[in-house]
Amino acid sequence: MGQKPQDDSGNVPASRPAQATDRDLVAEARAGSTTAFDALYRRHLDPVYACAARILRNAEEAEEIVQDTFLTAWEKRSSFHFVDESALPWLLVTCRYKSLNRR
Repeated sequence: MGQKPQDDSGNVPASRPAQATDRDLVAEARAGSTTAFDALYRRHLDPVYACAARILRNAEEAEEIVQDTFLTAWEKRSSFHFVDESALPWLLVTCRYKSLNRR
């Protein structure tokens, strides 16, 4: 039998990231999987960007806030909290606070 694919940290990523739950992806990210975290990023990028853009009304600043929001998520992945199995509420609250502090 062949080996399962591994990401750059040596962890086995979710076989189907699009079908994996946020909880599954965060669990893998906690173990160091950048592949799983990338799947979370791609899944939630649009609503997080929309939140920042709506508050800041500036595309460049919104992009910076999105980057900072996901960087914070990566740094705090070990203490990530879920609402209804989704990471999105945490990401949106973080994005909102960062955007309001930027104004």
